[in-house]
Amino acid sequence: MKKIFQIVLILCLTTIITKAQWEQLNSGTSQNLYSICFTDANTGYTVGRGGVILKTTDGGDNWVSKTSGTTNELFTVFFLTENIGFIGGDWGTILKTTDAGENWSLKLSGIDYNCFFSIYFFDENKGFAVGDDIIVSTSDGGENWEAINTGYQERFYDVYFIDNNTGFIVGSYGTILKTIDGGATWDMISSGTDEWILSMFFVNGSTCFVSGTTGLMMKSTDACYNWTNQVSGTDDNLISIFFIDENIGYAAGEWGVILKTTNGGNDWVDMNSGLDSEFDDIFFINENVGFIVGSNGSIYKYTGSVSVSENKLIEDFLIYPNPANSIISITSDSNLSEQIQVSIFNLKGELVLSNLYEKSTGIDISSLNEGVYFVEINFNNETTFKKKCNSIIIKI
Repeated sequence: MKKIFQIVLILCLTTIITKAQWEQLNSGTSQNLYSICFTDANTGYTVGRGGVILKTTDGGDNWVSKTSGTTNELFTVFFLTENIGFIGGDWGTILKTTDAGENWSLKLSGIDYNCFFSIYFFDENKGFAVGDDIIVSTSDGGENWEAINTGYQERFYDVYFIDNNTGFIVGSYGTILKTIDGGATWDMISSGTDEWILSMFFVNGSTCFVSGTTGLMMKSTDACYNWTNQVSGTDDNLISIFFIDENIGYAAGEWGVILKTTNGGNDWVDMNSGLDSEFDDIFFINENVGFIVGSNGSIYKYTGSVSVSENKLIEDFLIYPNPANSIISITSDSNLSEQIQVSIFNLKGELVLSNLYEKSTGIDISSLNEGVYFVEINFNNETTFKKKCNSIIIKI
């Protein structure tokens, strides 16, 4: 029996809105969760207290516990590729996987009294881990680690490299360290604050955002040399920050606070989540799908909004065949380029397929489940949305 999809888009001069919301997922644990990351739209990991490691392969609908081999608290998870990942935690714990999180092996960091809050690798060999008054590096994929003496004794919360030579570390009392020699030496950069910087996010090689205690929010556009304070609108600690692009970003922290900006941090809006968990990490797959983790095993999934702008509707598009079960084509009297970016969303606003459409080959939709979908067409630097008004499923 073939799958047939209702893909035809009937033009409507009305706005389509799917209400943004946070949905609680069943994590299967009551342990605090401290870090989350995804390697693709379906595969993600979260770690926490008691050596908990959870993995999902269906976009967060189900989470499966993986054996960590430790009961130490695990504070950070980082994946370099879909298969190679690292976890850092209490008492110098560092774990590594090479099979997409199915198995984890303990690596000797040489540290048995400090905890690691952040790990970053820029290739399969070279990486760094930072934490409670400690910075360590490896040049053999995590098999061996060496402590780096920076001369600064702070609690370091986050580490990130914009290239193989240039990296940054942030931490307590406004600490920002920078290296330009691949981590061999580190120099202090003035942040202009004494608040503790708990998270940083680079949108590109020069634009960076940081968040921290008592609602700290700052932005730099020159690779951390100069900072502009931003008004977060909260006095709560902002533990994690994540940006999708230069304009759209999120921050989360204590007492269920979740903030969003759509203009590069000039304005931060409280999303009024209505949740009372402490949130320790936030991760977005795209503008419409994100995740947040925190106290008592809480995992929430964000489903954003899909809207249709009247002035961007193109009335002469035809997507055919409809219904369809394999390949769809796009035609228009408008002057289309040979290549068009096509994105397909389900009714929850989740991106399920994104491909570059070529007139000669069409778009293969055979991997999708039966259902009704929104299609976004991007060409000539403009985006057109069209609405499917009939939710008809046909089987043959």
